[in-house]
Amino acid sequence: MMKENIISLPEGWCWSSMDKIGEVVTGTTPRKSKKEYYGNEYPFFKPKDLNEGYYVRKSKDGLSKKGFERTRRLPEKSVLVTCIGATIGKTGLTRVSGASNQQINAIITNKEIVPEFVYFMCISPNLQKEIEVNASSTTLPILNKTKFERLPIPLPPLPEQHKIVEEIEELFTKLDAGVEALKKVKEQIKQYRQSVLKSAFEGKLTADWRQRMLNDELGILNEKEDNLKSRIDNSELKNLPELPKGWEWTNFERIGEVNPRFNKNSFKTDLEVTFLPMRNVEAESGKIDLSLIKKISYILKKSYTYFGNGDILFAKITPCMENGKVAIADGLKNGIGFGSTEFHVIRLSKDFSRKFFFYYIIQEKFRKEAERNMKGTAGHMRVPTNYIKKVPIVFAPFPEQQKIVEEIEKRFSIADEVEQTVNKSLEQAEKLRQSILKKAFEGKLTEKWREEHPELVSGENSAEKLLEKIKEEKAKLKAETKNKRKRKKK
Repeated sequence: MMKENIISLPEGWCWSSMDKIGEVVTGTTPRKSKKEYYGNEYPFFKPKDLNEGYYVRKSKDGLSKKGFERTRRLPEKSVLVTCIGATIGKTGLTRVSGASNQQINAIITNKEIVPEFVYFMCISPNLQKEIEVNASSTTLPILNKTKFERLPIPLPPLPEQHKIVEEIEELFTKLDAGVEALKKVKEQIKQYRQSVLKSAFEGKLTADWRQRMLNDELGILNEKEDNLKSRIDNSELKNLPELPKGWEWTNFERIGEVNPRFNKNSFKTDLEVTFLPMRNVEAESGKIDLSLIKKISYILKKSYTYFGNGDILFAKITPCMENGKVAIADGLKNGIGFGSTEFHVIRLSKDFSRKFFFYYIIQEKFRKEAERNMKGTAGHMRVPTNYIKKVPIVFAPFPEQQKIVEEIEKRFSIADEVEQTVNKSLEQAEKLRQSILKKAFEGKLTEKWREEHPELVSGENSAEKLLEKIKEEKAKLKAETKNKRKRKKK
């Protein structure tokens, strides 16, 4: 559906398309087997490199001179738009010349078009919607070059393009300052939570409470708890910090079971259970999405990790482990769950507080130490099972475990309220950003400016005249190129 039929443009504007305002180039990738094609001489942009947006200066991968010669050179201030995959529509404006891979269509704008204007237009909600609508509806959405070139775009006169960029940049600068301040608050909240956890497992949060308890109520564990505690050998206690009175060092192997096994013959094949992929575990919060239900017959087709109600799940693979994907499984269908093979499962005795140990291992300190003990190859590093079994952990008497959890959650609830307010403000900021872009490309942002400068948006300065000029320049350049080829043949 063409935009001409639904949006009335301001005086001096007209509808155009990508191919009329510049040249559209689809990127290419030199043969990966040719090592001499890759290096640090020229940036080689891929969708993940477009996160900076405005402007993109660096790429993770680069090309050598020989590799660059086998691609299409993109000049500085090319507008790069991802046209394949989950990040379709992601856009960047290059600050340096380089090349891109085949997932990206680049717009090399005509000299009569402002590149920054095109960038902001490409990230505007209206054009992002056009990209989505025109992409093929497959598992991997694709917007081919032909469709991309024909995307309808509102085009103002050149002076107004500059004014629109100026207005957006001014508003975005103020908005970005506010967003940056909110992000700093979020980071402070994150640091606060870690500070609370550190104090909790050093015994500081419950120091006053512990003093008020009688020694026979707190310092002496009953026989059952003492047996479950199973202290680590003295050799394993070397260089470990001193703990509060009544606390001990132990490990998961001695107070529970790591990665418990199941007997597949003990389940009926039509039994429904919870299925938990890694993506359904939220980082650091402990929240999990238990909405996926599968039958045991499906589960047994592959090797999945088994767990039950009350088990602690700990992501063992990078980067999920470092990101803090830890959760307590609860509310599972029929009390049973299966999930990603990249989980370690910690099953504790019923005499221990799961939340106490959940908070212990969600500590950044714990995860950093686990990271140092990872094994494997780059991109596939994992925390070994034996490490999780034997890593020293603190053990407090059960009443104090409960009190520590209470104190942590009391403080976390306040942090959660602040974070919710910050998140709402960030959402509002993003809505405001989209509103600014929408108004800009409907002509509302520069409405007053047009009234004050009618001579800059009409007559010879109109967008229609601008397109005619671009068309004439293209025809002239084409004729000159053709003549050069003829002369070379002679």
